Amino acid sequence: MNYLVSVVETYRVPTVDEVQSLHEELKNDPHFTLISFSYKTK
Repeated sequence: MNYLVSVVETYRVPTVDEVQSLHEELKNDPHFTLISFSYKTK
């Protein structure tokens, strides 16, 4: 049997406040385990 082990997703959001909101949303999603989260500002 084969199964997916890892996925990397990249999101672009307009503000740091929205980054924080996205982080909370991803942390609380029961469908997966968030292993790492980082962001850069430009």
